[in-house]
Amino acid sequence: MVCRFQLSTNIKIYQVKNFFVSMFLWLPLLAISQNNIEGMVMEDNPENRRLGLAGANVYWLNSQTGTITKTDGSFVIPFKKENNQLVISYVGFESDTLFIDSPKTVNHWLKPSNALNEVVVQKKRDAVQKSYFCSLPLFRTPLNSINNCCLCQI
Repeated sequence: MVCRFQLSTNIKIYQVKNFFVSMFLWLPLLAISQNNIEGMVMEDNPENRRLGLAGANVYWLNSQTGTITKTDGSFVIPFKKENNQLVISYVGFESDTLFIDSPKTVNHWLKPSNALNEVVVQKKRDAVQKSYFCSLPLFRTPLNSINNCCLCQI
């Protein structure tokens, strides 16, 4: 009877230890994650579908903190109280500035810009490839000595 009690006490102590160790490991991550702004940048389209824009610029105005969106249009950027204007821009779309006062989820639709009507790509000239390397013999040996070396008849 004493042995069973001792075994169950050891298991409970082990479980309590694991609980506290995991709490101390996860607590800093939870504290850090609360100071991030997560969101998604999407294209404003007539069908109202959620089309994420990959590679859109998301940055704080007058700071060097910024990021680009992932392939699905999502982003995560650190929030600081001194920064309150979030700029979202993408080539071919109108840039927007959002006023952010607390960490929250930001979903934003960019409107297409009418500035790009047509893009024309023309071929100017063929590429020229020039090599600056030339082959020079490093040493000269008679053919018989090479054959003897290959056949192990040195």
